[in-house]
Amino acid sequence: MGLAVTIPIDRQLGPVRLDSVDLTLTAAGDGARLAATAVAGAVVGPLALSVDGLGVALDIVPGNGLLPDLSVSPVPPRGAGVGLAAPGVASGGGYLFLSPDTGEYSGVLDLALLGVGINAVGLIQPGQTKLTNAFSTAVSCGFHDHGDSANTGLQGRINIQ
Repeated sequence: MGLAVTIPIDRQLGPVRLDSVDLTLTAAGDGARLAATAVAGAVVGPLALSVDGLGVALDIVPGNGLLPDLSVSPVPPRGAGVGLAAPGVASGGGYLFLSPDTGEYSGVLDLALLGVGINAVGLIQPGQTKLTNAFSTAVSCGFHDHGDSANTGLQGRINIQ
């Protein structure tokens, strides 16, 4: 529980775009944590990148004297995406999301490479492995011909369960 505010920025500086900044103040142990994270992206040639939640945190705990102890640490992003637009060669993109509350990963991919489409969707929860039989969430991958979607000879799906 804490305080949070989102500040819309909506600014472009060269190839980098800053959409918003989130500021949060939360209780952390016997102190507090102030974090600043951003939603941002960049476009360089045919490549587009995006991040959600990348930033820095300041942890404040009582010190031995009058001044508190301060420590700074990076905040990894909750999500990261990539897009590619190279007509005739490759196009598409993907996104990976991490839920910091549950530790769950999810992701999507949709890519056309030399006319062959590849797509995938996955969700993995903490502790899931094939050895523990806890790998209950399926990952599904598909492929198809982008130039001839009616051609069933180049269509398929791989399911990992």
